[in-house]
Amino acid sequence: EILDYSKLEASKVELDESRFDIHELLEETCYLHSEPASAKNLTLTCSLDPETPQFVIADGTKIRQVLNNLISNAIKFTSSGHIDVTASAKLNPRDEDKALFTVRVKDDGIGMDEETQKRVFEPFTQADASTTREFGGTGLGLSISTQYIDLMGGDLSISSKVSSGTEVSVLLPLSIDKVLEAPEKTSRKADSRTATIIAKDEIVRTSIATVLARLGFRSENLQLFDSASDFPKDSDVYLVDEAAAEEFTAMLDGQNKGRGFHVLVSKSGEIGLSMKSIFQSIVRLPITTNQIVELIDSDCISRYSQRSAEGSQSILYQP
Repeated sequence: EILDYSKLEASKVELDESRFDIHELLEETCYLHSEPASAKNLTLTCSLDPETPQFVIADGTKIRQVLNNLISNAIKFTSSGHIDVTASAKLNPRDEDKALFTVRVKDDGIGMDEETQKRVFEPFTQADASTTREFGGTGLGLSISTQYIDLMGGDLSISSKVSSGTEVSVLLPLSIDKVLEAPEKTSRKADSRTATIIAKDEIVRTSIATVLARLGFRSENLQLFDSASDFPKDSDVYLVDEAAAEEFTAMLDGQNKGRGFHVLVSKSGEIGLSMKSIFQSIVRLPITTNQIVELIDSDCISRYSQRSAEGSQSILYQP
């Protein structure tokens, strides 16, 4: 960070723009923080609006560095609750090749008072000496991130209250690569499939639903429940969070046990022995497109449904 800051101070930082998949960058960046989030038992989610353009021309390395800093800070200053990363874009009505991207990182952490929010973008600044002692760090991350976003013509802002968490918003005007926007990223095998999401956590339900929507699960084929007490018994795939797993298991009877492909959504990416007979696969929060694509494109769901119809109860559990 000190080296980056020195380059910025010397005005030696230049943008290195190239074409890249911003969906993939956002999801990969979030997923890299799954381990530290899990270690603190935090719920980390990543939700991208399905209408967000996928391919852009920008400095992906600097955007990734900014996001890494924001998510790392959110985890550092949060002891319980959520870290929610959301992204959307608004097309420029005057130029269809441009869009204003908005990325928000919201946490349930210690928050900041108004005076601290005014100073937090200054280099080598943290809330106070006790914050530095408890959490460590150089106090350069937000200063560097702000200067990178400024360099790209964007804006970075903070909204926070003491003991009520913090939300950092990044606005970035980016060029859309329409040549790469045309091809489908996946084979869209999900088009005719039904999915049921059972999650007690509304934010988790929403994040899973946005991933499935981007992969072609039609809204009429996608059902969301906060309880397993009244879920449909004929879905192709069930995605169940840890909080609802025991309830889901209890609601299955001998007749329903083999129906559908059961996926456990877990913070840690681990599954207990008692659950291995119920869930055929596991995905770790934050759920990414690639995790679901691997299930769909490998035809795990279809193969399991076929074996279930034939009476086979073989387990396809894939850590």
